[in-house]
Amino acid sequence: DSGRVAGAAPIAAPPAGAPARPSAEWASLPSAPEVRLPPDLILTMRGGDGGGDAFLKVFGEAIAPYRDGRFAEAAAALAPVAERYSDVAETWFYLGTARLFSGAPAEAIEPLRRARGSEVVGDDARGLQIVALERAGRENEARGELHALCAERGNYRDRACAIVER
Repeated sequence: DSGRVAGAAPIAAPPAGAPARPSAEWASLPSAPEVRLPPDLILTMRGGDGGGDAFLKVFGEAIAPYRDGRFAEAAAALAPVAERYSDVAETWFYLGTARLFSGAPAEAIEPLRRARGSEVVGDDARGLQIVALERAGRENEARGELHALCAERGNYRDRACAIVER
């Protein structure tokens, strides 16, 4: 289970607007993860006025700047969508990722934590949350998460173990 999920590279050049504080080499961000949603999202959504179609419409509009690499704009657009559809973990993931890539790692940590339960992007969320912790200056927490990840199965286990062993 040490293979990577296609399209994402959470544990790895700082994005435009990144803070000047130097972070560990492994906490750099080479590219933003591609947009992926679970195929059965509409069937599994709970509540929400307008159901799955309404979610997909507002999410589609909010994720457009993300796809264009305009991460600060994407974060602003995704925040109300994540609050309104708080049970859709993938929305939290893209909010956290957009915040991280726009140079706001401290604001990325909580949304990425909330996305860790996703079957589609959960492993990526955990990897990016560790990067956000490191980039936000919370090195001890990042190291603790790396140690925990190294002790478990998952897509980033081998990478986490390699970082821990340095």
